Amino acid sequence: MLKSQKFRKTFGRLGLLLFFLCLPLLSPQTALANPGDNLDVYYMYVGQGDGALLESDGKYMLIDCGPEDHAEETLEFLRSKGVKELEYVIASHGHHDHIGGLMTVLKEIPAKKLFLPTQAPTKSTPNVLRIYNQFLQILWEEGIQPIHPNPGEIIYFGTTKITFLAPQRSNYEALNDSSIVAKVENGDNSFLFTGDAQSVSEQEMVRSYKYQLKSDVLKVGHHSSWTSTTPDFLSAVDPSFSVISCGIGNAAGFPRKKTLKNLRATDVYRTDLLGTIHFFSDGSTISVDQTMSQRARVDEKTGELKNIYNTKVESNVDGISLMGKTEKSDRYLNITEDLTLSFSAEYGVTKPSTTSYMLVPEGEEYTNGKWKKGSTVTINDDFKGSVFVRYKNGVGDYLARKTNEICVDTRAVNSVTVNSDEDIHLYSVDTEIPDSTIEVSNPFTVSFFADFGASGYHSIEYLLVKDGETFSPYSSWELSNECKIEEPFSGYIYVRFTDGANNTAIYRTEHITVNNTNSIES
Repeated sequence: MLKSQKFRKTFGRLGLLLFFLCLPLLSPQTALANPGDNLDVYYMYVGQGDGALLESDGKYMLIDCGPEDHAEETLEFLRSKGVKELEYVIASHGHHDHIGGLMTVLKEIPAKKLFLPTQAPTKSTPNVLRIYNQFLQILWEEGIQPIHPNPGEIIYFGTTKITFLAPQRSNYEALNDSSIVAKVENGDNSFLFTGDAQSVSEQEMVRSYKYQLKSDVLKVGHHSSWTSTTPDFLSAVDPSFSVISCGIGNAAGFPRKKTLKNLRATDVYRTDLLGTIHFFSDGSTISVDQTMSQRARVDEKTGELKNIYNTKVESNVDGISLMGKTEKSDRYLNITEDLTLSFSAEYGVTKPSTTSYMLVPEGEEYTNGKWKKGSTVTINDDFKGSVFVRYKNGVGDYLARKTNEICVDTRAVNSVTVNSDEDIHLYSVDTEIPDSTIEVSNPFTVSFFADFGASGYHSIEYLLVKDGETFSPYSSWELSNECKIEEPFSGYIYVRFTDGANNTAIYRTEHITVNNTNSIES
């Protein structure tokens, strides 16, 4: 933030008037990004080197410009984007693969301000010093006075806020450590440009700015050299995306395998494989015009991607959880009411794109089913299996999860049938039955069957209730689906169906009279 200045009374009324008139110009709030503000970041392919073009609110900025032998291609790219003037240029440090291209570009495209670290190459590296002095000569010819930023200094560019985090001194043993490191913030999005900063500078930044280093996109230090991207620094930045700028088949062997391994928790983009890479920020989300060179690592325990994490399911029933799509539960969870599931996850800067679900019945594969868009599903009855959910984020990553195995069965039976020589029927105890009597002779046998739904069969029981007796569900039931009456009987047959989820339904027959065969004949 800009420091407010204190004015003494001796400035007089004129001084105070000028101060209040200048307040809108001094206030940083006018430059801060709000959601919806746009920032384009082009990580240019400049051969073996670094170069990035930023555009915000119609203004342009360069952070490094690659080597001189790729300058014409870089200049052609800048012209194709309509760059006629540069608001700012950051020359991260004095190596030719970062400043070489500027010696051509600055002759053709004027720059208002240029930032350069204080530390210059030494006589021990004469070739580096020679190119650096040529660069200073061109700055003088173009009337550009380099600015040496201080750590913690803030400037504003278009809708963005830029904070300088390094270098923190001017006497590093390695010139790479003198690199300017800048954090660019556009609304909720952030980009960290590190030049060739190595472990010494990285550790200084971790000590001074540990909680300010967090950024969505990391321009990987020193083209992925093992001297940069130390674990502590990477942990503090915790990026979702990382960009490695290096040339095709470069002699240095970039990118380094060790650094790629350390970056497994990010989506990695490489200029040697993809060419120029365009990131777009609207102040809320970040999108990329290329397919990542290396996808974010999947957590072996949770199956979750770096950019899709903390997946959750909320339900009106206890015991529902999410697991890997190939995991299995020890047993099915029986549910006897309508089940509603709501799925959610955290996406970080990548933001959600779509959430889809799929009901996969027992014994079937989810790969054969069809996804339905939506984060909420209600299951009313008769389902046995798992519900799969697929999360998709703003850069096209998918993550599939599944619920534990469930059985939704809200009714004991879906239909009942009677097998008998007589025209016997079953009626729910909650409904009225015909006021009639069916007379049969003994022995009389009747069997009962039903469709038990998703949870399956548990038991069928019957109970004989004679005329004058009161039905009680707590009576002693006979465990059988076949009722055989060999003695005279007048009353009702009650049948109790219980499914695998312990749903119970009780039915009864019409009034039945069972007489001796002889008495009927007589």
